[in-house]
Amino acid sequence: MRHGRLRRCPRQGFSLIEVTLALGIVSFAMVTLLGLIPVGLKSFQSAMRVTVESQIVQAIVTDISLQDYSSLDGTQYFFDVDGMPLSSTNSARPLAGARPVYTASLSFQNGLEGVDLNENSARVATIDISSTVNPKRVSHYSVLVANNGR
Repeated sequence: MRHGRLRRCPRQGFSLIEVTLALGIVSFAMVTLLGLIPVGLKSFQSAMRVTVESQIVQAIVTDISLQDYSSLDGTQYFFDVDGMPLSSTNSARPLAGARPVYTASLSFQNGLEGVDLNENSARVATIDISSTVNPKRVSHYSVLVANNGR
């Protein structure tokens, strides 16, 4: 005869309390992460806007540096959503069928606040960029343009 105790099976699975606590912790973390998504999207949009605007400024400055210094005057440029120019002539209107997203206005002045510049040596170019997405928001950029000898 065998004398002995009955062997108990080790407990398997989780209790209802453990599952409830785990779900509470995971749901708290998920709510926190979901709350960060709009902030991340807004930061991404802002970074994209700044990147496109810097490409626009760089394109305009390159165009200015290739022009004859004595013929520099204010004009408008039109760009698409990626910051690519829509018109090679930089006329007052974009190409037919093209939908400009960014409009850049270029103007010149002869000095900065409190600093007078000799007009024959350098001028300050002011670039104002606006978009059709948010027309009330205008970004202002100033660039010193030196006489290139042409």
